[in-house]
Order: sequence, then structure tokens, then C-alpha cells
Amino acid sequence: MAPTEHGVERWSQRSYFRAFGQVVQVQTVTGDVKDRSATVLIHALDDFKLEEETPSSTWSRFFPTVKFSKRDALSYPQPYTAAFSRLYGEPLFDFCKAAQLLVGAISHLGREQPQIEGDPKLAPEQALHVINALRRPIASVLDFEEQGSVKARRVAPSLLASFAEMFAQDLIYGRVILQCTCCGTPFVSNAYQAQYCSVLCRLRKQKRRLRAQMKHARKLRKEGQNLRQIANTIGQPVVIVRGWLKNSK
Repeated sequence: MAPTEHGVERWSQRSYFRAFGQVVQVQTVTGDVKDRSATVLIHALDDFKLEEETPSSTWSRFFPTVKFSKRDALSYPQPYTAAFSRLYGEPLFDFCKAAQLLVGAISHLGREQPQIEGDPKLAPEQALHVINALRRPIASVLDFEEQGSVKARRVAPSLLASFAEMFAQDLIYGRVILQCTCCGTPFVSNAYQAQYCSVLCRLRKQKRRLRAQMKHARKLRKEGQNLRQIANTIGQPVVIVRGWLKNSK
């Protein structure tokens, strides 16, 4: 971050480094640092290449209340602290872009992959790269349980990394990645024949199917078919078809 003055000609500069999960290591340098510039090491979500740049280039976009003239001169608070959270504001565009990146990778590793142009093997390989990139910050750490015994747990720096890790575990343990036939959302299931991501989608699809059958039944009735013929055509009992046609008058 930018150097900070403490008294007369006493300057210090802090640097933040990710340790594991949401643990941040802070390094403070004092002395002749007054003229040092603030820099940020940053990389894209799906890329490992680090770029060094000034805070005003990319970093400051996530701090909308910081004045333009202060973007490179501000001593930003330590990440994951309350002071940092009060300044941090992730743009909706970036949030949606990250979500689309994860969903796109998941869809290319499912049972029914999207139709794309080019090499069909390339998309799954790129999808695996994205999942690995998103879950890279996940760390396995040791922690104490309440009774004093030691346990291992996995920690993540973000919700996006947690979702990528959860999906990776689903793949490892053989859960099938499917696409909801109602809303199109990718989901995982132990049942290979599963069609819906939720009970709500199943009920919604059933209602759509019933409406379509009722419409078809009325159409066949206008064409002169009797109740039994209509019931056989749409696959519903005669008593159900009779109720539909009666209520439609």
C-alpha cells in the first residue's frame, strides 16, 4: 500500500500477502520509503499470471467511495477486516462475470454438454482449468475440536472458491452433473435419471405439462374426437379429461 507518515519524516509502508483461507500476512517496512509507489499483484480469476500495477488500474474499482485522486495514495485497510469491508464494494458486473465463469465450467463437465463450434475436447479441458484455477487458494489446515483433539479442515478465501471446491468434490465422488429440464440450471445428483434441480422446478414443469395437455385435449375435442380417444392420445384417464373439458366450457 502507499507509504504512511508517522510524525516528522517517519514513514512506513505495509504490504499484504495471502497466507491461507482468510489469513493475511502483514509486512511493514519503515525508514526511507516516502517516495515508494503503491503496487498491487493481481491476476484474472481463470489465469495464474500475476500482473503488477498501481491500485488505480484495477484494485480501486472495488472501492467506489475512494476519491479518484486518493486511489494510489490511500493506505488501504487489511483485507477481511471490518475497516476493509466498509470500503469494499464489488461491482455487480464483476460478481455476475465470476458466477457465469463458474456456471460455464460446470456446464461443460456435465452429462449433456453445450453445443459449441470447434474441437469438442477443448471445452472440457478449459473447464477443468477454470475449476482448478478457482479452487487453487483452498488450503487444508489443522484445527482443534472442542474436546481438544486435532482435526483437518479446508478453508477458502471466498465463496466462489468454496463453490468450485464443492463441485470438484462432487466430481471426485462420482456425482452426476445434470441440467434442470425446467430452468436449465446445472446441478449435481446421485441419481443419474434426475431431471430437476429442486422440488419447485419439478412442480412447475408438471403444471406446464398439464396446461399443455389440457390445451391439446380441447383442440382434439373441437376436432370431433370422443373422450376415450382424447384420453388415449394424451395419456390421461377418461375421468380427468372429462373434468378438463367440463371446466373449460
